[in-house]
Amino acid sequence: MRSNITFIILDVIYIILLATISYTDIKYRIIPNKINILILVLALTKNIFKFNINFLYSSAAGFILALIFVGIPYLIHENMGAGDLKLSAFSGIYWGFYHTLTLLALSYISCAIFAVIINICKKITKKPKITTLPFAPFVLFGSLYLFAINYILK
Repeated sequence: MRSNITFIILDVIYIILLATISYTDIKYRIIPNKINILILVLALTKNIFKFNINFLYSSAAGFILALIFVGIPYLIHENMGAGDLKLSAFSGIYWGFYHTLTLLALSYISCAIFAVIINICKKITKKPKITTLPFAPFVLFGSLYLFAINYILK
């Protein structure tokens, strides 16, 4: 039971950190390194409490997966910022491989849908199109979805 409470506390802290990052990303278009480092520490703490070799491999794979999926747009198009890359990579450590795959898919899809809706609204009102969106709120959305699946449906 103590273990479950520990993971619930870690998950709540993770969501609070993601909400803080999302707010600053929306308002200032920056993701503070200090909060990203806290997410890394939280992810490593989760790994220490799990202390399962399979989860350690999964976390490393989640890190690499996030680096690839967010790193390519960062390097090629510069559509993603360095903060988005670090947030995704550290979240990959937190979630592990399979959940990171789901998290990134949900984040990208929800961001794309939101961008289309916003640009349609901008076209109707004859305002300029939006060229960039903060990515952290969509990572928060994907994480909330994963928590719902993990806690509500289990």
